[in-house]
Parts: sequence; C-alpha cells; structure tokens
Amino acid sequence: MAHVIWFVPLLLMFLLVPLILLLFWGIMVYVCYLITAIPFFIIAKNCDFRFPWIAFIPMCKDYIAFTLPFNEYRLGFIKIKHRGIVFWPLFIFKLLGVILFFIWYINITIVKLLSVPAPETEGVFQSDIYSTIALVVFAVISFLIFALLSLIHWRKNYDLLKAYGMDQHAIWAPLVNIICPLVMVIFSYIIMNKEPINGGWGYYRNGL
Repeated sequence: MAHVIWFVPLLLMFLLVPLILLLFWGIMVYVCYLITAIPFFIIAKNCDFRFPWIAFIPMCKDYIAFTLPFNEYRLGFIKIKHRGIVFWPLFIFKLLGVILFFIWYINITIVKLLSVPAPETEGVFQSDIYSTIALVVFAVISFLIFALLSLIHWRKNYDLLKAYGMDQHAIWAPLVNIICPLVMVIFSYIIMNKEPINGGWGYYRNGL
C-alpha cells in the first residue's frame, strides 16, 4: 500500500507538469496571435465586414485577409471568384495539423515516459532503416506542403496589399514574409490606418 501511495504523486507529476506546460505554451501562442489579429479586426470593421470579431478566433484572421479584396483569387491557372472558398481547405488542413501535434505531444510526454522499453534487440538495424526512410519521406512531404501553403498565402497577401494601393510592396513583402512572418504583421498595422477598400463602400457591395 505504501508503494502505491508513493507512486501516485509521481504519476500526477508526469501527467500534470506536461499539461501545465502545454497550457502555458498555448496561452503564449494565443497572445502572439492576438497581436497579429488586432489589425485585421480593425480592417474588417472599417470595411463594414459583418463579423469582424472572427479575427480573434485562431486561424480565422486569414478568412478576412482572403475575402476582403474584391478581385478574384488567382494562382496560376486557378481562378476562384468567391475567395472564401480558398480559406476553408486551409483551415481544415491546419486544424488537422494541430490535432496531430497534440497526439504526438501526448505520445511523447506521457505514453513513452510511462512505457517500459522491451528487452529485445533483434531487428534493430532494420528498424532504424525504416525509420530513416520514413523520416526522409516525411521531410519531403512537409517541404512540399510548406511550399504550397507559402504560395497560397503569398497570393493572399499580394492581393491585400494591392487592394490598399501598396503596389510597390505587393511582391517583395509577401515573399519575405515566408521567411520572416513579422513583415506582414507590420504591413497589417500600416494598412489598418488607411482608407477602407473602395473608399469605404463596404465589404458587401452590390449585395454580396
């Protein structure tokens, strides 16, 4: 019985400490997101966007950035008139990424810490080869996904800057933003003080 009582605090430490750290990390990430969302809330409000508060929902400030420009979304041969359509697959994809991250985090911090390693060593070399191949494949797929997402967001930021008459920055700023996301944060604070798109006619022009 004494052994069980001694084990309970240790188990709670293994369970609670990672969760507390994850909660703290999540709060810090949201505070950083909030800083980037404020200008999009103001931009949407100035353009008479119906629900400007969605900017404060994680990942949803991109919906505002995608939909505010009035021109159709173009990426190579792809042309999309209703720009919001571009946002939803990205939102689902990012949401799945967050879920997978939580699964990975729980597996690393809780399952593996509490699991007892098996004594068998047979086939370790072969297992390492498979792990290396899987890692390379994962790295290649991750790079391709990153490249595709970067291209999609580049066009989004390009259209947004063009909509606010910042043509001289519309190409280089979104490109540099891929490496340093702080660039578009600065530009979002700049354009939030500019005249609303189309002189303040409102986002829902022509009944849209």
